[in-house]
Amino acid sequence: MIILSLLLAGSGIWGALKYSENLELKKRCLTLEVEKSKFEAVSRKIQAIEKDGDAVRRLLGLQTAGGEDDRTSRKQPAETAEQK
Repeated sequence: MIILSLLLAGSGIWGALKYSENLELKKRCLTLEVEKSKFEAVSRKIQAIEKDGDAVRRLLGLQTAGGEDDRTSRKQPAETAEQK
């Protein structure tokens, strides 16, 4: 009878610990979901800004219609001995 009582008490304590661990994990999951939605919102804003930047570059003639940036397509001048 004593062993059975100890087993029941032990399982009750173990269950309470697992329950509190489960609650902590649920809170952490909700926090991570909120952070994920914030990152996704920032990502969408960055994509919109890049799209607007491409449109501005095309309007200014800095980028061709194919998306190639004239600044990156130009070759950089070779390094001279004075720059070393």
